[in-house]
Amino acid sequence: MSEQQGRMQLSTDELRTSLQLHARACQTAAGNAFFNSFEYVTDLHNGNYSGCLIKGLKLLASCKAIDPISYSSIHKGSAFYWIGMAAYLSNDYQTATFFFDAAVSEDLRSGHHPITRSTPSFKFILAQGDLQEQAAKPLVEALQARLQRSA
Repeated sequence: MSEQQGRMQLSTDELRTSLQLHARACQTAAGNAFFNSFEYVTDLHNGNYSGCLIKGLKLLASCKAIDPISYSSIHKGSAFYWIGMAAYLSNDYQTATFFFDAAVSEDLRSGHHPITRSTPSFKFILAQGDLQEQAAKPLVEALQARLQRSA
């Protein structure tokens, strides 16, 4: 089994080692760096939403299978956020909601707060399209407008 990280192929052992190193750091940034380095994120930004979903879910399953303890401890917020965006852009709103909610849970577990230490996942769930620093800003703005029209 191998996972792509940029252009480089990682063996299962290399993936396990990288996962363990990033999990041991016990920091949100380490988890983000780990999960942001894989090809599924590039697929999302290139408009290949199904590729992002398939590869992102495979990466999560692989990490959980090869080291459940490290998988449990590493911050997975960015992975859940990217997969949530891909699902939303694929019009799979149920899956998108699941992953954005999971991203919020990860951010809360990491000590973030929707007001004092906000994250992109909080901004999505709270439909705060007017706030900066979120990759899904156009989606959040559209969601916010839709909610305002229906109110």
